[in-house]
Amino acid sequence: MGVTVALIALALAVATDAAYLIPFMWHGPNNQINTIKETLALAKVLGRTTVLPDLQSHMFTDKSKNSMRFKDLFDLPYIKEHADVILLEELEAKLGGSAWDRTLDAVLYMVPPSPMKRQVSLITDQGFRPPADKAAFIDSPVTSWTGCSEEQVAQLKKLLEPHSVVGVQTFHGLIYGSHWLAGPLATSCTDACCQSFKDRAPAVRKASWIYALADAFIHDRLGGKPFVAAHVRPYPDPCVRIWTQEDTPKRTENINEWCNNEYLIDRFAPSIKHLLQQYGVDTLFIMTHPRVRTVVEGILHQAGLQPVFMEMADVNPELAGIQLSTNLTFSLLAMVEEAVCAKSKAFVGTKESSMTGTIIQDRLGHGVPPEDSYSFFRREGFEAKPVTVPDWYRLSNYSTTGSTKWRQSLTKYGIKFDEEPA
Repeated sequence: MGVTVALIALALAVATDAAYLIPFMWHGPNNQINTIKETLALAKVLGRTTVLPDLQSHMFTDKSKNSMRFKDLFDLPYIKEHADVILLEELEAKLGGSAWDRTLDAVLYMVPPSPMKRQVSLITDQGFRPPADKAAFIDSPVTSWTGCSEEQVAQLKKLLEPHSVVGVQTFHGLIYGSHWLAGPLATSCTDACCQSFKDRAPAVRKASWIYALADAFIHDRLGGKPFVAAHVRPYPDPCVRIWTQEDTPKRTENINEWCNNEYLIDRFAPSIKHLLQQYGVDTLFIMTHPRVRTVVEGILHQAGLQPVFMEMADVNPELAGIQLSTNLTFSLLAMVEEAVCAKSKAFVGTKESSMTGTIIQDRLGHGVPPEDSYSFFRREGFEAKPVTVPDWYRLSNYSTTGSTKWRQSLTKYGIKFDEEPA
């Protein structure tokens, strides 16, 4: 017994010499993937190891709290080759297995100080225990709105120095708009956080079996031909429900009031038609939320287009020789759909959706030219054609520190700014 206790104590002592960041899984799966990317970038800046937890399924889509196993979904050897990471189960083993009661040493906040955004349930729902000391809940001096200077990084390192296992809550809290389109991958960086994101984000690749199922779908259902892919996503979630309403002036009124991309319903069909003509292909793959598939298909049919959708029956991991511990859900279906989109001749997506961001960043990570990825666009002159990703960044004057309008919106949380970004 004494030897066992001594070995556990030794394991804890060795492990606590290391320093870890655990991202809290928040919102839908693709927002969670982006949170992992931001944590990887922050860990590189701080010289820490990122702990990779399982993804949480999307309650809005899946109506389930079942987790999606990270090692099922991603190419872990590839990620480990390019970043300092371990799985959560590996951390537990380092900390003595059951000897670690999952109490975090500290929680790092990279979200505005709002009770709605900083919920202890986010910690406990993932099986962690919050630190007992209130001083261990730390506001990060490094954020998308405060900056990532050498002095701020040094300050954050000092704040975290006493803490080994640190949970991180971020939602584009490190880099503004990191989940949109290419995030900072299509921009020039001026600080270490941005550059670290560019270095680490491409490492987050899906498991090979997912790409294998995508290849099989392209061969069997798309005829193995070059194709255009599109992701059509009303945003936010209440807008999905509005699209399913009867097409009346009231629905139009609701779309204009509630949808952040109210322009989408009128522009996605002509934009897709434009790409098919531009690339000289006649095969179209559509990825959309299951609740609005009928609406999207009807609008495309009216435009003379015949889209192909992926069905649950197309997702059979056993065909790729894989036995999963992750349940088959719409979220898992979406990951295979994303892999199909990543392999398209041209892809157009919905800038407001992190799912489009995941696809475009995956395409860039696999060497697809940025000019072959597009976004539906609200600007005048883009009613019947999408904008290329490089042109979106040029026309939108994107900044990793956020727009003036966004920064002004943060003042309601008590955040003050000495100066506005250029």
